[in-house]
Amino acid sequence: MSGIFSESREPLNDEFSIADLMAQFPEGMYSIRGTTLEGKRMKGAATFTHDIPAAPTIIFPQDGAVVDPTSLVVRWDSVETDVNR
Repeated sequence: MSGIFSESREPLNDEFSIADLMAQFPEGMYSIRGTTLEGKRMKGAATFTHDIPAAPTIIFPQDGAVVDPTSLVVRWDSVETDVNR
C-alpha cells in the first residue's frame, strides 16, 4: 500500500466552520496505525497543518466556452495564498 485516501461529504461552513476544524484538529504530528487485509500491522506519521490554499483561478477554458470533453485540458493560475492568512 502506498497511501490512504478517505473521502466524505464536507459539511457546509455554517454547520462546521474552519475555526471549528482548527479547534478540533490542532496542527502537529499525527500517528497513523492500521492493519492490511493480510493482517500485517502498519504504522506511520503525518504532519497536519492549517494551511488551506485559496481557490485557483481557472484561465482555460474561458467561462462559457464549448469544449470537447474527450480532450479537455484545464489551466489555472498558481495559488500563492492561504485562506487563513
